[in-house]
Amino acid sequence: MGAVFGLFTAGIDPNITGTETPTVQLVAKEMKVRTVSYAKNFAVLGAMFAGTECLIESVCTGRHVVTMLLFNVHIMR
Repeated sequence: MGAVFGLFTAGIDPNITGTETPTVQLVAKEMKVRTVSYAKNFAVLGAMFAGTECLIESVCTGRHVVTMLLFNVHIMR
């Protein structure tokens, strides 16, 4: 998903500095850099989300069902 966003934003807003006209090679290189950057950022964000969810589930799994229900009600408020 990050790669798609990177490709899309690089296509709309090429960040090539300089006074000369951007060539296909410069645009392709900038698109690659931005695509990889966005993909890495989305991967980190996904890992943080999955890790947090896993931690919450592992902590709450060993408890009683009533405790889990109270925990969920508390979060929903």
